[in-house]
Amino acid sequence: MGVIDEWRALMGNPQETNNNNQDSKSDCTECRVIGTVACSGAGCYTLWSTLAKDMKGASRSLKIRYYSFGTCLSLTFFTLAICRAFDLSMFNAKNKDKTPLQILNEDIKWFREKKFFSKD
Repeated sequence: MGVIDEWRALMGNPQETNNNNQDSKSDCTECRVIGTVACSGAGCYTLWSTLAKDMKGASRSLKIRYYSFGTCLSLTFFTLAICRAFDLSMFNAKNKDKTPLQILNEDIKWFREKKFFSKD
């Protein structure tokens, strides 16, 4: 078993073929890997450039705003990378004809059913 076959088994599509059929339920493994690596790389670069900037002369509130924005942006890229890797939310083929707001609403309902937000 090769590395690509192991990745396909890990990602949940071991019987995938390399045809370019438009009706397929998920993307090819190589596309998912490239998308995941690109989003992860953008997140790492954003976080690194945010934390590496020297802001000695700036006020405390400016530093907090700068670091908060950079950290939130990098976390957004990391979240996109996770969603891309595991076909979550907008990357899932079943959500092809839905708006992002409808997808978000379904995701929130799913989390509530699983009781991720309960205080128990």
